[in-house]
Amino acid sequence: MYTADRDDGQTIYLHAKSWRKEELCIMKEKHAFSCPSCLEKVVLKLGDRQAWHFAHSPTSICNFHRTNESLEHLNTKKAIFRWLEDHQYKPKEEMYLPELRRKPDLCVEINDHFVVIEIQRSMLDIQVFLDRHYQYIDAGYFPIWIGVQSKPVTNLYSIQPMKQLQTLLIRFSRIPHIMYYNLSEQKFISLSHFIYLQPRKTFTVTHIFHEFSKPLETLINSDNELTLTNKQLRSYATIFYREWSKQTNKNRSKIFLSMTPIEKKLIPYFQKHHLNLNYFPSVCNIPLKTQFLLETPPHLWQTWIVLKWINTTPLNTKVSLSEICRDFYQEKASLLFYFRPTVENSKNYTRILIEEYFQFLCFIGVLTKIYPGIYNVSHHVSIQKTMDTLINDDRYILEKIKKFFRYDKIFMH
Repeated sequence: MYTADRDDGQTIYLHAKSWRKEELCIMKEKHAFSCPSCLEKVVLKLGDRQAWHFAHSPTSICNFHRTNESLEHLNTKKAIFRWLEDHQYKPKEEMYLPELRRKPDLCVEINDHFVVIEIQRSMLDIQVFLDRHYQYIDAGYFPIWIGVQSKPVTNLYSIQPMKQLQTLLIRFSRIPHIMYYNLSEQKFISLSHFIYLQPRKTFTVTHIFHEFSKPLETLINSDNELTLTNKQLRSYATIFYREWSKQTNKNRSKIFLSMTPIEKKLIPYFQKHHLNLNYFPSVCNIPLKTQFLLETPPHLWQTWIVLKWINTTPLNTKVSLSEICRDFYQEKASLLFYFRPTVENSKNYTRILIEEYFQFLCFIGVLTKIYPGIYNVSHHVSIQKTMDTLINDDRYILEKIKKFFRYDKIFMH
């Protein structure tokens, strides 16, 4: 660990300044040190193989007696610490929070926000992550999780992997985003404006924060920095629709030598209507703003809704959004639909996701909205079509998508 209490009452932060070895050797001779958590004696280690640190005795049972930090984690923490100091803030490294028995990487007060910063480079157990996040909130802290990147940023618009760590790092502000510290750029960057492309790939916008960006704007009010211009939105939409068309063609031509668990569960719905998995209706492959939270591909869950609910409801008969959401969420419990793990409750997003889809179905005349949450089935969706017809339908529906989801509507969260 890199923080200890000195016997004269002063707390020593090894990353608080550029210590010289001679200074620390003199301090080590004059003073004893103790762990802020367990109060046990610790030893200042000033070797050449590891980063300088305070060490417990080998038999210590203190939760914080191991350093186990990668060099990237350590360098990121040091860089953020110094950046905060440069802006006249007073960060504390590994400050012990007795009510939580935790030592976050950094603590700092920013405009009445007592911020705890956790730098996360590798995957944590999902429940451990969520427990820690909400413990901070319940104790009155403002938790900020920051990922680590080491490669230079090359593109404003890019396809990024969306693994468990990435989804846990998402901050659900006005513009959902992930914060990283990029060691190559020596700057904060964010990924935002997420649009689903594949189960593990998401289309994103990268924003590099200016080197003179202030902590309040970067860490607390970052939404203001992430708003895109109309020109940027148009470029983003153009590139995304091209990638979406490629992905649709892949889904149409896929040969199912093996199936995912979700495909195995959904194939009975398709086979009941004499369909293969790549013969989904074109109106069942709509990109939605909230889709990035659901790992299940849209062409599977949207077809499920059409086959189970829309096409089985007599024409001019009402369907309830709440009832469909309950059914959808029950199927989620049986692993038919898989939401990515996030700090937000997936149940809240189920309704938003399905309501987004119903808005499009209203636009093309399949549904008619009677009043909030209640829709009338105006037309059934035709499902017995040849592949050539479906491919033509894909082009037609894409144009409908472009008209309905104008760039300032689908790409603005």
